[in-house]
Amino acid sequence: MRKKSMSEKEANAYKVQAEGKAALVAAWVPFLTRLVTVAGLVVLALLGMDAGPLKPVLDLVTSFMQ
Repeated sequence: MRKKSMSEKEANAYKVQAEGKAALVAAWVPFLTRLVTVAGLVVLALLGMDAGPLKPVLDLVTSFMQ
């Protein structure tokens, strides 16, 4: 059976779809990073652990938020 090649229109549609997904992921990464950081700090607080040693990590994450 012969493999049907994609038309230029179909190829462009796939490219646009891939670019849209990449933009969506790029938009959500900062939010998800903050969410995971805050959730981790809440867990540490609930467990009664000191988050002092993690301050450099927190500073690094919050620097990306600005």
